[in-house]
Amino acid sequence: MSCQRSYTTAEKLKVVRYAQAHGNRAASHEFDDIAESNIRLWRRQKEHLQALPRMKMAKRGKGAAYPELEAKLNEWIEERRQQGSGVSIAEVRMKALTIAKTCTNIARFKASYGWGDQFMNRHGLLVRHQTTIVQKLPMVSDTKLLQFQKKGFLKCSIFNTMDGSEDDALWMDPRDNKSAEGELPECEEDNDLYYLD
Repeated sequence: MSCQRSYTTAEKLKVVRYAQAHGNRAASHEFDDIAESNIRLWRRQKEHLQALPRMKMAKRGKGAAYPELEAKLNEWIEERRQQGSGVSIAEVRMKALTIAKTCTNIARFKASYGWGDQFMNRHGLLVRHQTTIVQKLPMVSDTKLLQFQKKGFLKCSIFNTMDGSEDDALWMDPRDNKSAEGELPECEEDNDLYYLD
């Protein structure tokens, strides 16, 4: 008895071609004793296998239980993304419930969190928001960055603000012993000086 092994679509189609020419039993002996029942199954699925990617191992997972609903929902998501908006799984679930009410052949649809997650996976969708407003850096940030890379910085003088008002000590040259205000902030030890040469 051989161990179970999974086969790619290309391998399955190769076995099917050999089986059509020489028979299922000969194909079983030729390709490492593949079970004849698998070969019969692959021969029945030949058209389906030809449509799959060649390196795909199997078609696992269930298909959509409500394909009409999922098609409409997918269109809605694409419209939202064209407008620059992202969607969350909660929004997908709420919209799916409203679409389900308009469809005639859908009964007892619940739109659970698991369904929403599987829907996103089936359609290759990710939960991410496109930002339209971003924080702009000050105009002098490029020159300050170049100065910083050339000169150096004091480890103990880094402030935690983004507006540029209190971070002058970060952009000073410790070799000149003066900051933008004209004075050098004090450090505990001399080894707190770091240079980026």
